[in-house]
Amino acid sequence: MNEYLIAFGSNLGDRLNFIREALEGMDARCGMVTARSHLYETPPIGAADQTFINGAVILSSNSRPDRLLKELLAIEQDLGRTREVHWGNRTIDLDILLGRDSSGTALVMASGSLMIPHPRMLDRDFVLVPACDIAGDWLHPKSGRKLGEELTSRFPGGLQVSYAFAWSR
Repeated sequence: MNEYLIAFGSNLGDRLNFIREALEGMDARCGMVTARSHLYETPPIGAADQTFINGAVILSSNSRPDRLLKELLAIEQDLGRTREVHWGNRTIDLDILLGRDSSGTALVMASGSLMIPHPRMLDRDFVLVPACDIAGDWLHPKSGRKLGEELTSRFPGGLQVSYAFAWSR
């Protein structure tokens, strides 16, 4: 059984509902969500012009990374995700950040459409802060440091958010 650290974000429509549906889709199609970060409202980047809600989950799954990516892309498509504008607005975005096998060994992969670890995860506060909520002790296989250490060295002020909140039941 593998564990994956998955980042998510939404900035269109009923953002919380898209996130809930994406997590339900992961549970139904990919494995089991075993941990969820807080949710963070963050400013848009790139071509996006509406605020995001970002977070992260740990997913326990029997899927290989390439198969998991296919399922995550299918969930995005089912929830109306289109890829017309690079870094544009989106109903949902699901990214595999890190993975590890049952022994805790990091999964490292570089194929056409999938790179693990995610190549920009350490440069994005809106990814690293939620990831550290639930996986701060995970090692980044390229830097050799824990995610929590990466966060404090790269973003000593934490995440610049307009709002952070916990899940409602």
